[in-house]
Amino acid sequence: MRKYVIEFIGTFFLVLAVCAAVRSQQELQSFAPLFVGLVLTAMIYAGKSFSGAHYNPAVSLAIFLRKKIRLIDMIGYWVIQLMAGVIGAIVAAKVFNYQTSLVSVTEPVAAITAEGIGTFALVFVILCVATSARSANNDYYGLAIGSVVVAMAYIVGPISGGAFNPAVALGLAVFEKLDWNSLWVYLVGSITGAVIAVILYKVLRLDIE
Repeated sequence: MRKYVIEFIGTFFLVLAVCAAVRSQQELQSFAPLFVGLVLTAMIYAGKSFSGAHYNPAVSLAIFLRKKIRLIDMIGYWVIQLMAGVIGAIVAAKVFNYQTSLVSVTEPVAAITAEGIGTFALVFVILCVATSARSANNDYYGLAIGSVVVAMAYIVGPISGGAFNPAVALGLAVFEKLDWNSLWVYLVGSITGAVIAVILYKVLRLDIE
């Protein structure tokens, strides 16, 4: 039970940070990746030893394919992460009354590619710094993961919005930042990126311990 509570807390604050960062105040939006990256980094350090600090269904899928968690745990993580994403978005919209403008994806191929590349980079880094015996017990995993999210948000965020996370995408749809008709783009992009990262990780034999 404890690991699911940790996953809820981390995902909730991640989605809340994203909603706060993309609200309509233009002066904040250029710093959005930094806000989100800092929150993610802190939550990863807080939760890594309890739940693995996934906070992302695509990451949980990758860790499952890496055979580090069971199928039942992956499904449980998915449920908790998506629930936390919805609640985080509701708090941002209804309790804090953050306002934003709706965005629709007009170029789905470019957006899927951007989300796939961003998620690939995120998952590949996670696999290397948080699941490999060669980097076990390191102290830099949180900074590495948070940094790649910040960097990829600046690099491909202008194309797709830079969710790299189905729970974040769902939260943005609930927050009315993302058009529901565009949600599939983020699901396809993030899942594809995660799967490719796992495949390459294994092809390169980085999983040999």
